[in-house]
Amino acid sequence: MKYLPYEKYTFETTLDKEEVFRRISENLEPEQTFRSLWSNKQKPYEGKINGNTFRMKRLIRYRNSFLPVLIATVESRGEKNILNVKMRLMHFVLGFMTFWMSGVLLGLIAFGAKSIMDEFTPVVLVPFGMLLFGYLLTTLAFKYESKKYKYFIEELLELKEKTTYNKT
Repeated sequence: MKYLPYEKYTFETTLDKEEVFRRISENLEPEQTFRSLWSNKQKPYEGKINGNTFRMKRLIRYRNSFLPVLIATVESRGEKNILNVKMRLMHFVLGFMTFWMSGVLLGLIAFGAKSIMDEFTPVVLVPFGMLLFGYLLTTLAFKYESKKYKYFIEELLELKEKTTYNKT
């Protein structure tokens, strides 16, 4: 999944579950459907904790529709706790980009078929450029933000010195 806007990580920590959830909750604002860019946020993330799972999204002062949603579950394994983390696009953004990229792909196929039957014209490259632009915009904006999430989790749970993480 290296080239798609989706990431999955496993983190190990020696902190107990209660401490993990306490640290997470100290950095979460309650979820809101609509939030102003200039709201008086106190914490860096919004989200909720539900049982052994938490979900969060970064609060930013700029627009990035490709902001990841982080969903993590915490499992106890002996003295260690395992965080299974998934980062994905918001469902609406994923649906919109799938619809948009499908339309561009159909345009690419139509222009490509016309180009094969007739002679090549540079207009055939327009849908290809749009497809490439859509992919790069989505993936690079997502990856830029996902690195911040990963760094935040590592720092919050003190994972740099004490434990390791595995990208799966």
